[in-house]
Amino acid sequence: ASVLKQVEQAAKQRGDRLTQAMALSNLALVHQQLGQLSEAQTHLATSINLLGAASSRDEQQVLAQSLQIQGALQLDLGQIQP
Repeated sequence: ASVLKQVEQAAKQRGDRLTQAMALSNLALVHQQLGQLSEAQTHLATSINLLGAASSRDEQQVLAQSLQIQGALQLDLGQIQP
């Protein structure tokens, strides 16, 4: 997780939203797998906000990955809506 945090910070400093969002999405997945669901939610929210206006194919793919992780996280939290 520390490597992903370093990647995220470096991308943020460079203004590289795509890499930052990708690192945050992967950090969320790590935290989810460790049972640290609050941290996972925070990272996902930031990732999704960064790519809210995803225009390139790469941005759309990372946004889709983040939304998929968010769905799994909501299942873990019991936030299921019919």
